[in-house]
Amino acid sequence: MLFFIYDGNALSNTECPSLAAGVGLLPYFPGDLPCPAGHNAFVTRRFGDRDRDVSNSWHRLGSVDEASRIPARVPEYIRLVAAPITDLPRPSNEFKDRSTLVLHDLQSATFREKDATRYEMTREYLVSDADANGDGILTDLERELHKQQAKVEEIRHLRETIINTGNTNGYLFTYPIRPWIELNKDLDVSYAPTDEIAVNQLQFIEAYPGISNRAGITSTRKGFRFTNLNNMGTDYDGDPAVLVDYRSPGSISWSGNDFSNLIQGLDQAFLKVFERRFTSEGTPIAYNGVGEIAVTVVEPGDAPGDPAVATALGHGLEDGEEITLYRTGFSALDGQRFFVNLQSDKVGFDAANQFELFIDEGLNEPLVLDIIPDGTLGVLNPMVDGAPDISDIAITPGDPVTITTLSPHGLADGDSFTIDDSGLTSFEGQAFYAGNTTDTTLEVFTDVDLTEAFVYAAFPNPAALFDAAFLGNEQNDFEWPIWPFPFVDQNFGGQLLLPSVFDNGYEFPSVAFSLFYGSEFGAQNLAALAEPPRNDLIMRIRYSRSVATADLSGSQALVPGDLSRRDFELELVLVDTISGLTSALGTLGAKSVKGAKSDEAATEFGGDLDGDGQSDLFEFAFDASAANEFQNPPIADANSQVSAQVTVEIDPETSLCELTVKKRPGVREYIQYYFEEVGLDGQAALIDFSDPENPNTEWKVVKDDNFEYKIVSTSPVSGFSLFRACARENTFGVVTP
Repeated sequence: MLFFIYDGNALSNTECPSLAAGVGLLPYFPGDLPCPAGHNAFVTRRFGDRDRDVSNSWHRLGSVDEASRIPARVPEYIRLVAAPITDLPRPSNEFKDRSTLVLHDLQSATFREKDATRYEMTREYLVSDADANGDGILTDLERELHKQQAKVEEIRHLRETIINTGNTNGYLFTYPIRPWIELNKDLDVSYAPTDEIAVNQLQFIEAYPGISNRAGITSTRKGFRFTNLNNMGTDYDGDPAVLVDYRSPGSISWSGNDFSNLIQGLDQAFLKVFERRFTSEGTPIAYNGVGEIAVTVVEPGDAPGDPAVATALGHGLEDGEEITLYRTGFSALDGQRFFVNLQSDKVGFDAANQFELFIDEGLNEPLVLDIIPDGTLGVLNPMVDGAPDISDIAITPGDPVTITTLSPHGLADGDSFTIDDSGLTSFEGQAFYAGNTTDTTLEVFTDVDLTEAFVYAAFPNPAALFDAAFLGNEQNDFEWPIWPFPFVDQNFGGQLLLPSVFDNGYEFPSVAFSLFYGSEFGAQNLAALAEPPRNDLIMRIRYSRSVATADLSGSQALVPGDLSRRDFELELVLVDTISGLTSALGTLGAKSVKGAKSDEAATEFGGDLDGDGQSDLFEFAFDASAANEFQNPPIADANSQVSAQVTVEIDPETSLCELTVKKRPGVREYIQYYFEEVGLDGQAALIDFSDPENPNTEWKVVKDDNFEYKIVSTSPVSGFSLFRACARENTFGVVTP
């Protein structure tokens, strides 16, 4: 939940680029670049409620839209007095001051201070838990008790809200009047008369099965949900995702959006598909922002509460910009979101190559790297004869890492151990082997074998503390728009307005993913012989409400509004399917033989579009080097037949058998690969792992990724055994008659 209250807009008429205002940085005078007319305003923007969490800059402003009713710099006097049913305390003054102060016009003799006011309050809600004893079982007694408690709170909140606002869905905010404060600067703000802002929040769409059901208040199930998720597979992390062919994406349907929770004419529905891009190491790639920055050192604050200072060879960051850190090697930094501060009173601070890091909770709790000042670098586990703290970690590129402990570690060569509480993400919780040990030193090896030394690449040379990837994290949150169009996103949000807020589905046009497929503007190509792209596509249905009512109070118009928004998302993974391929080739798809079983129709008796004697499904499934592009159709021709790439290995000592078949890349779960064992009588027995109630204990799956399917026997196999690799289309639980 987010409330924001604002009055005025200081930077609504900016005429040229700004300049950071720090120590020794003066404004450009008339005639100087980048402002031909020179800077004429000093701007201070607040990012929270600490004393120093501001950014200062010089601007060229045509005018300033100054606050007229709501004062700045008094967050403790901005109050939420009444609200519908929540556990939010009333009255509440948890607002953060994000106002802007402007000195304007500095090129005149009559410049003065002008404020543009903005306050924000955010609150995150978790699903209410009626499971009183936490045993995971919701009993009728617990449900009834929770229902009674909720009813008591509901009555209390409703009574309070109705008394203060006159209706059951009213929010009421109060604030001291700015003109009175301006005229009575010698008096405390607490004496100022107050005014009110009332906002009516109407019933809005929620996620299925509904808030009341999740809270245990009612058994009724209602709300938004997707309804035709038949092709559910997994993404590259193994999480559930809808598999979509990039040439024939099909449709998505949903339900729960009706007249009980949406208002025609006031609510709108939008659809957008965007991509979250990652490097091969799993680091997000920013759509906006500055990309990677090589940081040479990070200095923690001199005392708790001080910000950390990062030094880089130029950074290109702006004051107040929000960034995320990756691959720093420090768990206190990795994945954290920060604000950048370029105005520091730290001695020797240079804004050209240094910046301070603040966390994003109102900037009231700067980051402190307490793993550096105390000199400790973690603890060895298991610990022998006490707790041997690590006093030093020596890193030389190409050599094993050497660890020195404060007391004898008690480990021998080959012993396994982990390193805990190191603050270094490359070590934390990893399993290692000890090597070349003395009483207080040892070398670190990976848990694969003793021949593979662990090299900590985050320390490229002694002069660098770490190489950090600082990725700009603007409002798109690493969203790379795919559909409707990426260049529309940069200017208009890239959302497709659905014809009606009550629409229950969307048919993707064939160009939705293929128009920019493989380009820098669209979904990344499905790699055939390289590391697979992540292709983490998100389809978002957004319901947006815009309700505003004007209330003229004297000469000032207060416009309270309900700008509620609900996002419902699905993860999509682009895949390669035989139906999509044949559709792209302009055919009617694979043929079938009357009377054949579904498996047989798809494999042994399937269509043969090129007439080479091999079924289309065989050519499709076992073409391990297929290029997924229109100009290179993966279906073979009569002169180039496909062979399944199968490897059979039998361990000479154990007689255990390992079977491997290479997959067609990019098919994910659309194609099921499996093996059959053929007996001397010619009968084939399926080596099946699909039945959880009757697991196959004679074999186990050791690899099943985007490129290979591999199984190994758990007992010796006969020298007369015969195996064959097979493939079939996944029915996703739909029984084919």
